[in-house]
Amino acid sequence: MPRIRRGFTLIELLVVIAIIAVLIALLLPAVQAAREAARRAQCVNNLKQIGLGIMNYESSVGSLPWGECPHVGGNSAPSSLCLMLPYLEQSTLYNAVNFSRGGGGPGLWNSIDVFNKTIQISKLNTFICPSDVSRIDFSARGIATPGGTSYQSNAGADAYSFLTGTTSPGGPGTINAFSGPFPSYCPVVRIASIVDGTSNTAAFSELVTGQGAYAGGFDNLKPSSSFANSATNASGAAGGTANPQTDFNRCTATGGVTSTNVLAATGGDWPVGAAWWWGRSGQTRYNHVMTPNTYNCSFGGDNSDSDDDALTAGSRHPGMVNLLMMDGSVRAIKSTVNRNTWWALATMAGGEVISSDSY
Repeated sequence: MPRIRRGFTLIELLVVIAIIAVLIALLLPAVQAAREAARRAQCVNNLKQIGLGIMNYESSVGSLPWGECPHVGGNSAPSSLCLMLPYLEQSTLYNAVNFSRGGGGPGLWNSIDVFNKTIQISKLNTFICPSDVSRIDFSARGIATPGGTSYQSNAGADAYSFLTGTTSPGGPGTINAFSGPFPSYCPVVRIASIVDGTSNTAAFSELVTGQGAYAGGFDNLKPSSSFANSATNASGAAGGTANPQTDFNRCTATGGVTSTNVLAATGGDWPVGAAWWWGRSGQTRYNHVMTPNTYNCSFGGDNSDSDDDALTAGSRHPGMVNLLMMDGSVRAIKSTVNRNTWWALATMAGGEVISSDSY
């Protein structure tokens, strides 16, 4: 009897391959979603660690860490993250900080220098969201790349909320109706100062790190992380009355970020979130002028250090940002949140009433 050879026909093989391809196509999105869920969970945990650091700092020192306080002068202000290092299990790194440098001489904190290089180039996992994509690279300038951060403290609701030296209305260190819990120029803020309630006041949120060697430019990967160029001044400029609605309207009037309507650089040419140790706006502080994941604006056509900007919370999580509240909880805020609610969450003593179902 002749032996019968068994095997697949060409049609059967093609059918099997097609079925496997369909199964892979169905499986990959589920795998990607599971990975993003894990990254988001780690991001939430990072913010909770920062929240614990805030509470422990306040209990020990008697006030919240400053958002920005030039204790020596110029750009020498350490960030709230830097001040909280001992309460984030980073006492060794904190002891390496040379707080005495600054004020126009060698060792300004807006440069990588020998006096603080140890901490400036250190990268801490607690300060980086796993979903963020950092392309910060200072090698083009021949200097070391600093440690970045995906998390920034809430300065307030209006564009002048983190202006150093002058706030409007008021003067240096003034806390007004639009101020957040991490304002400028050394005001003492305690938990008792947050009269709107710690569960209704934002502490930290996400801000995607900037791109490029130094300047930002148009970010194809995340256009909302670029800066729209607004020729109009912010509401608080030149003695005007600060108002987030006015700033929102002027930023929106730019038409959004495009490849032709974007500043090449802002904030002294440092990419957003490049330096976790520096207390300036865009490095460790944001505001609530624009709703999450929209875009940033620099007012007055200015790409220098004027600080009257709309620095907007944003993440690489789909359609939302994680928001750390002053009570230590972390909320998922949709990009479609009502802007009045978003402004109310920014203020610590604005007297707004916020419904729990509005965000």
